[in-house]
Amino acid sequence: GVIMNSLFMLLPEKIQGMVLRKFIKVDLPKNKYKKVIYKVAETLDEKEQAYRLVRNSYLKTNIEVLNNSDINLNKYFLLPSTTTFIAVYEGEVIGTVSQVLDVGLGLPIDDFTDIKDIRDSNARVCELTSLAIHERWRGGHRIFFPLVFFAVYYCYKNIGVDSIVSVTDLKGGIIMRQLFGFEKLSTDATYFHKAKSKKSTAQILNLHKLKNYFKTHFKSPNITRNLYQLYFKSPWFDQWDVPEKLYPLACERIFSVKEFNYFFKEKSNMYYLLNQIEKRVLENQIYREREVFRVQTEEINTRQYDRFIVNMRGGLKRDGDDIEVKVLDLAQYGMQIYLRDNEAQFFQIDDDIKGYLKLNDKSTLNFFAKVQWIHLNRIGVRFVYSDKEKLDDFLRYANDYSYERCKLLDKKAS
Repeated sequence: GVIMNSLFMLLPEKIQGMVLRKFIKVDLPKNKYKKVIYKVAETLDEKEQAYRLVRNSYLKTNIEVLNNSDINLNKYFLLPSTTTFIAVYEGEVIGTVSQVLDVGLGLPIDDFTDIKDIRDSNARVCELTSLAIHERWRGGHRIFFPLVFFAVYYCYKNIGVDSIVSVTDLKGGIIMRQLFGFEKLSTDATYFHKAKSKKSTAQILNLHKLKNYFKTHFKSPNITRNLYQLYFKSPWFDQWDVPEKLYPLACERIFSVKEFNYFFKEKSNMYYLLNQIEKRVLENQIYREREVFRVQTEEINTRQYDRFIVNMRGGLKRDGDDIEVKVLDLAQYGMQIYLRDNEAQFFQIDDDIKGYLKLNDKSTLNFFAKVQWIHLNRIGVRFVYSDKEKLDDFLRYANDYSYERCKLLDKKAS
C-alpha cells in the first residue's frame, strides 16, 4: 500500500507509465454494475447527491470544501455550460465528475496556472473537476473508467470540446498523462490553494489526439487491459444515457429560481460570495429573464438578446472557396465563429460575408452577414439576412430547452 506507492512515485515518469499500462485491468460490467446508468444530472435530487458526494470525498482527501454546508460546489456550477455527469444505481448517485466550459467566468485552473496560450489556440476548452466515487464502488475501476469515458465522450461529441485541462495531485497527474495521454502544462508542481498540504499539477488533453494515443499505447487483445477498445468499443455504451436534442446545444438547462435559491443561498452561501462583475456575467449570459440578479445589477447594461452556446458546423464563402468553420454561439442577430489555420486574418471588420450554418442534420441556415469584431481565430458577425423561420425555430427550441424545462423538472421534483 503506502510503501509501494512511495516507491512508485520515486520512479522516472516513463517507467511509471510502462508500469501503469502493463498492470491496468478494468473489470467489465456484470451483475449490479450492469444496472448502473451514466447520465447528465438533471433533477435537484441528482445534483444535490452529486454535490454531497464530492464534499464527502474532498473531506477525506484533505481538499478545501465549502464551510457550513453538506454539499460542495462553486460559482462555475451556476452556468448551464457546466455539466455534471453522474453514475446512478437504483436512484443513488455513486459517482460524479463535472466539466466546466471556458465561457464567462473562466476556469478553476485559472487560480493555479496561466492558460492564455491554450485559450488562444483552441476553439473550445473545458476543465474536468469535482471527481468523486463512493467508497463502496471503487474496486476494479468499475465506475471510474465508464464515468470518465462518458464525460470525455460527451465533451467531444456533444459539446465540441477540443482540449480538456485538469488539476490533480501528483499521482493523479501521472495517471492522467500516462493512461489518457494528457500533457503536462508546467514543469513545476506548485501548491494549489484548494488542496491543503498537497502538491498539485496541471495537464491538458487534446481530444483530437486521443484515438492515436490509445491506439499506440494499448495493444493488448484483452479488452480489460486495452483502453483503446474500452473507449472506442465501449462495453458500457448501452448504459450511457446521452440526452437527445433536436439542435446541437452545448449546454444543459439553467437553474430554475427555486433551484438557484436552494443551492446557492440556502444550502450554501455561494451567491453571497459573487462580486459585481461575476453577477453581471451571469445575468448577461443566462439569468436576464429569470429575476435572479435583477436587483443587484439593474444599473448595468445587459446583453440585448439571448445567446446560446452551440456545437455547430458551417461554411463561409471567400474568393469562390468554402471555408469550414465552427460556430461557438448563436443569437437572433448574429453568432461567434471559430476559423482554423489563421484564416481569420483574411477578414476585416465591416466585411460582408455569406455562408451557411448546419442547424442540425435536417436544417441548413443560409445567411449574409457583416463582420463586427475579430480576435485571433474568432470572428463575430451580425446577420444582414438569414432564413428567419429556420432561425426562429432554433431560438424557440433553445429557449424552451434552457428555460421552460426548469418548470417541467421543478414540477417533477415536487
